[in-house]
Amino acid sequence: MEALVVPARRVRVADSADVLVAGAGVSGVCAALAAARAGADTLLVERCHYPGGVATAGLVCNCTNFFVTQSGNRAVRGLATRILDRLVAAGGAMPHYARPEQPQIPYDPETLKWILIEMLREAGVRSRYGLFVSRVTGTGSEIDAVVCEGKGGPVAFRARQFVDATGDLDLFALSDGPFDVLEGFSTLQFRMGGVDIDGIMDWLERNPDCYAAEKDVPTSLEDTLRNWREFGVFHLPHYGGMAISVVREAVERGELPDRFGEHVGDLWAMGMFASRRDQGRVLINSCACRGDELDPVRRSECEEESRLAAHRLAEFLRAHFPGFEQAYLAETAPEVATRFTRRLRGMYTLTRDEQSAGTVFPDCVGRITELDRRFSPCRRYAQAGEVPFGCLVSEAPANAICGSGKSASTEPRGLLRGQVGCMVVGEAAGTAAAVAARSNVPVRDVDVSRLQQALIAADAL
Repeated sequence: MEALVVPARRVRVADSADVLVAGAGVSGVCAALAAARAGADTLLVERCHYPGGVATAGLVCNCTNFFVTQSGNRAVRGLATRILDRLVAAGGAMPHYARPEQPQIPYDPETLKWILIEMLREAGVRSRYGLFVSRVTGTGSEIDAVVCEGKGGPVAFRARQFVDATGDLDLFALSDGPFDVLEGFSTLQFRMGGVDIDGIMDWLERNPDCYAAEKDVPTSLEDTLRNWREFGVFHLPHYGGMAISVVREAVERGELPDRFGEHVGDLWAMGMFASRRDQGRVLINSCACRGDELDPVRRSECEEESRLAAHRLAEFLRAHFPGFEQAYLAETAPEVATRFTRRLRGMYTLTRDEQSAGTVFPDCVGRITELDRRFSPCRRYAQAGEVPFGCLVSEAPANAICGSGKSASTEPRGLLRGQVGCMVVGEAAGTAAAVAARSNVPVRDVDVSRLQQALIAADAL
């Protein structure tokens, strides 16, 4: 492959801070808020022109409800709860979400954007958008600055501590930190307006065999009907499409193909999410792209093919799916949403068995719940799982911490990648970076007891 030698050039240092957070998805926003709250002068850099990441730019505007355990005990507090509660107060999400019977929390992505911006400004975080991290500088095992590319050319930002909330572990990769490259998985979400959700629910009630109760977050049809009719929350299980007669029959006769183009598959998955406040606008999650998400050529092809597939799916839904007779394709996501690309090789690797069994860690920096996949069908955790500090830090760079659940050191990959898990990890990482800056030690070597005290004081644990 042809290669170029790029001449060295002087790069202006645009700003400096105690803590720099790279990536303003929900992980990075929580990391920046936590660092600022803990007293650190904090910078946040983001490649998009607004915060939220996958939750806004990826249009994944439904948060899997990992706030509660099987019995309904609250498993998560801290910034994740504050963000959701502000969404509810602003009319961007429905109230009474902390119930184990509700599998997903649909919300309005535009409301989330301005809520996150408000929270960042209130905390005094300096946010810088439209900047893509391209390299890091430093000596030995520590980062000194990050270099970002923007419309005005490259700029650099110095900091004492760094939080890698890119989701792709870019800071660790650019600084030759230890990581594994993973086979990626991405989805282009889209929304359709004019959907008669009452019609969908009435049809499912008449055709209960078309509802896949054990898919996604297992939820009975009775709870699904009640969630919509009483609480205003609609959820059709993702990857439950083959249970739906009109979908299954279309696949069998070849009208709805399994694949579209070279990269897009699983058009039959049929995950759907909405709330009553959306007034008939439904989020559709019904395609998947698997492969190297770091390859720009493949990524570009996935973007194009996924948008064409969304139009194909919209035509199918209008023609065949109950409740979509008058529907229209309202929007496709600004970009495909990627689940994972790189995984940190951390000081410790958290396993699924440890997480689902509620293993106690002396360096616990967060608690979450998820699905216990040791059972079939899977179920919510019986108790909250602990997140150890060791799965967020590595041997190098010493002053960087992983702030995204998507790229934490876990087995299997992406164990903490849900939005709630990402917010919990982000809050822990940002707090750790602030404590390290105050103590003048690398974040890898932070006093965990002091970190835990700071998290407890913030009602995060």
